[in-house]
Amino acid sequence: VLLNGNNNNNNNASGKKTQSGTTARRTRSSSSRPMTVMESYTEIDGVPNVANRRTLDKLLRKELGFKEGVLVTDYNEIANLEKWHHVAAGGDEALWKAMADGTIDVSMIGHGNETDIRAFFEGMERLLASESERERETGGDVGKRLKDRVRESARRVLQLKRDLNMFRESFLLKPLDEKEDTKGQHNPSKTDLATVLDMTRQSIVLTKNDNKTLPLIKPAANLVATAAAEPPPLRILVTGPTSNSLSFQSGGWTGEWEGVNSNNENEWFAYGGYETVLGALQKETKAFSVDYECGVDIMGNDCSSSSSSSSTFAKPDSGNVDDNFDELRPHYNLLDAVRGWIHGPSSSSSASAQTSSSSSSSSSSS
Repeated sequence: VLLNGNNNNNNNASGKKTQSGTTARRTRSSSSRPMTVMESYTEIDGVPNVANRRTLDKLLRKELGFKEGVLVTDYNEIANLEKWHHVAAGGDEALWKAMADGTIDVSMIGHGNETDIRAFFEGMERLLASESERERETGGDVGKRLKDRVRESARRVLQLKRDLNMFRESFLLKPLDEKEDTKGQHNPSKTDLATVLDMTRQSIVLTKNDNKTLPLIKPAANLVATAAAEPPPLRILVTGPTSNSLSFQSGGWTGEWEGVNSNNENEWFAYGGYETVLGALQKETKAFSVDYECGVDIMGNDCSSSSSSSSTFAKPDSGNVDDNFDELRPHYNLLDAVRGWIHGPSSSSSASAQTSSSSSSSSSSS
């Protein structure tokens, strides 16, 4: 996904700098030569990615060399120029912006969503007809830009199908039946695991305990435990539901497009080798006393029943959590809520509880 995440502050005022991850992306794009790329819901300096000429044309097509590859939108993102980003007055203007300012080839619209599919085609027909009418009135060629864009995208899509031999072979795509035995199908390859590990390492920001902000003693004096050792001088409290969840830790498109359902973690992560934040901390700090308090979930519900603390910490009060997202604008608008839901794992209690913007927090007390 191109420029995914919150990158609004990673460009300078002149627009000459791109985000810090561009170098890694440029290397991968040049070496692997991907056939397709999907843009994301991101806004860069307030400009939605789906209609951003700087990211989709200058950066992706020109600098990264993705000239002939097929670029697809994230789900329903052209329509979102009106519905979420609020930079288009209607569906036709949203379509025009995506075609004129971006380099999109395919609009991702949900299968079976006939209303949105029909609106897309009817909108394109109106735009082309309107420009053809202006051509006749002015004697000019004002419609050439849009018509050329349509031809350009059609050419890329047809070339992709040729490259994949789709005009000569027939394909039978059988969806995975959840009732079938899926043993072994969830196990990633070693190459995939190595790639994911490398991407994760590049995305992590390590913080330093400068000026002893946290009362942590040196590991050398604390990590060596013996039978005769005194009780550990340091107690650590880990809070928040996401700190003890592989589903939240993995995010969307892990196993399933909405992420792994939290009730099915044992099935999807049966191959092992991974730890939650809480589990890893408990394993690495054997001389520490680590407690866990779930507190409240992203929707403000009390989840303390899953806590493992034997200490007397203050109990969470879900009544103090403001979960009226619609009333928090502009600090927490609807786009943020939906974006978090898309990238979060499923929950048995509420679809909205998939919000991945919930973050775990940790504190320490002595």
